[in-house]
Amino acid sequence: MNAVCDYRTFDDFQPGKAIGETVISLTPELLSSWQQAAPDSSGEHLSPGLALALLMRGYGLVVDRRPPGNVHAGLEMEFLHGTLEDDELRVTVCCAEKELRKGRRWVRFDVEQWSGERCLARARLTLLWAR
Repeated sequence: MNAVCDYRTFDDFQPGKAIGETVISLTPELLSSWQQAAPDSSGEHLSPGLALALLMRGYGLVVDRRPPGNVHAGLEMEFLHGTLEDDELRVTVCCAEKELRKGRRWVRFDVEQWSGERCLARARLTLLWAR
């Protein structure tokens, strides 16, 4: 997967279009390993740190085939709820906007994290896209 054509390019993104979603299982092992770093997490409650880590994991699974050289330039995140409805998280990713400015390719993604019917967090990721 090292060929240029294998990577997602700036031209692949369409503002307003969903890119995809993934489901992350909140296994006892995952929650237990995080409990050591964030004791304020419990089986029914996600700490903000774990919510962010899992949101970024979901983003990485959905927006795959990223070219080397991308720069994560910004993150705005809103935590809405910390209580889980079930033992899975659904992470959705949409291309919010993109622009070519001064020769640089800027892409903004809207990412949402869901537990059942409850939106736990929303984020806007801003990246300088390498290709």
